Amino acid sequence: IKLGLSVRSGLVEISPIADEIAPEDVPELLNSYRKRKRYHRLRNGAFVDVRDLDVSALDEVSADLGLSVADVDKGSVQVPAFEAYYLDSQVEDEDKDDSFLAYLQDVKAVDPRTYELPKNFEGVLRPYQTEGFRWLNALCDKGFGGILADEMGLGKTVQLLSFLCGRIEESRKVGPNLIVCPASLVYNWAAECSKFAPDLRVSVVAGSKAERRAMLRNPEAADVLITSYDLLRRDVEDYTGIECFSMVLDEAQYIKNHATLSSRAVRAISARHRYALTGTPIENRLSELWSIFDVLM
Repeated sequence: IKLGLSVRSGLVEISPIADEIAPEDVPELLNSYRKRKRYHRLRNGAFVDVRDLDVSALDEVSADLGLSVADVDKGSVQVPAFEAYYLDSQVEDEDKDDSFLAYLQDVKAVDPRTYELPKNFEGVLRPYQTEGFRWLNALCDKGFGGILADEMGLGKTVQLLSFLCGRIEESRKVGPNLIVCPASLVYNWAAECSKFAPDLRVSVVAGSKAERRAMLRNPEAADVLITSYDLLRRDVEDYTGIECFSMVLDEAQYIKNHATLSSRAVRAISARHRYALTGTPIENRLSELWSIFDVLM
């Protein structure tokens, strides 16, 4: 038993298939295998010796993706698009349909002509920053989260702002962009928005509890909300019902421990797209990187 891969409605579809056996026969064949039967009769009258069945590929993928074996046995199962990269390495090319191959190629090779810089950033960004702008847009279009991990002083902020400006009309149809950062950087972000992206309507969610709550009652009035990790942790219930176009975590090492209240707060935010900015995605151990991706994905 092998796996066939395709992409349907932005999700990867996994289907159990077998050489010389009709697709509609495969679920019942697997059912006979799970029941430890010796033979299985196909719809065309032929018999299969079930002892010859090898389902290791099916079971390995099911275990790795946390899928129910019973669900996979029944036929097609859909998983999030980002699993395409894992599945690409598990399945032979002949068992991937054109939609799956095209999906992978779109992200592996980003055409520079696909994403043009907003006018106010032309001549401002350096070549590597322009590449970062295109990368952020490619992630957005494919529904991925990602870490922009340029070192300190290389302009992560301006790259992110160029992305937000390029998506301003799209984001206004969904909701605000939420930037979460250390308290010491909240007003620095507001100043950078004013300098590089004056077209963005920016609200700093700070001040007293009553002031912060009042700002969050009318989130559509802002293109960008800026708050700190500490204030988000205190206000997380006030964000209930607010859908953000994107959430940006600056100095994302602040959530390197997935069990902290700050990590739980950012995971509670409803956002279509999630990005992290940090020059140190790993400071001491691999679990810190895992914690960031647990939020992003």
